Amino acid sequence: MRIINTVLVISLLLAGIQATPTNACTTFSHKAADGIIFAGNMDLLVPTSGLVVVNRRGISKWNIRPNKDGTIARWITRYGSVSFNLAGRGFAWGA
Repeated sequence: MRIINTVLVISLLLAGIQATPTNACTTFSHKAADGIIFAGNMDLLVPTSGLVVVNRRGISKWNIRPNKDGTIARWITRYGSVSFNLAGRGFAWGA
């Protein structure tokens, strides 16, 4: 058992030494009792500024690119939110 533990520790150390740092975005979602919580970070390779956007409920929205069948999806927001966005107000990336 001691040999297995030693090999495992050495393997983890070698893997950690060879790992290279990287920037990557991370997202997660959690199903709570009263809805779904979605969150993400924006660790980008280039420094950039973002927007904090207040998304009000009751706003009419539509997609900017047609669906595969050529239709445009339209909806009215049911909930409000506050998001961090790089693309601009109203775009799906965080808003």
